[in-house]
Amino acid sequence: MHEETSSKQPNNSTNWSKNNLGSLWLKQGKGNKYLSGKVTLQGPNGEIITQNVIVFKNKYKEKENQPDYLIFKPFNHQEDS
Repeated sequence: MHEETSSKQPNNSTNWSKNNLGSLWLKQGKGNKYLSGKVTLQGPNGEIITQNVIVFKNKYKEKENQPDYLIFKPFNHQEDS
């Protein structure tokens, strides 16, 4: 039985690697916890696009069909200058 499980693990590991879109880290802000990280996707022309993201709990959620978390591109002060 142990040998069966071991033989399946490398395949599962490969599948997880192929399906990995990025990574997030739990951070502590001004009184709020949030996630910060990167997401990597393939663009329409096959190019690889990596985007920094931040994820906040939706503190305005009022209904079950509204999202629990919201994903944003981080604010860059240089873009507004």
